[in-house]
Amino acid sequence: MPDDEEDIRPWSAGPLMDEASGLFVYFTMRYSMCEEVSAEAARMAASHGLVCYDPQWQPLRPTAEEQAP
Repeated sequence: MPDDEEDIRPWSAGPLMDEASGLFVYFTMRYSMCEEVSAEAARMAASHGLVCYDPQWQPLRPTAEEQAP
């Protein structure tokens, strides 16, 4: 079994703190977990009064509440 399948961390690079630069934290995530992790990151950012930019969603990542119909 490849190491990637055994590792349950959602991050594809790390340690995550090394991805901090000024007011930003850039974190890459595994494709297999990207939707779940991105939604949780956006929710957590919103709960702290922050914004979450996900280049796949452009321009800003909406929270789960904002996506609800």
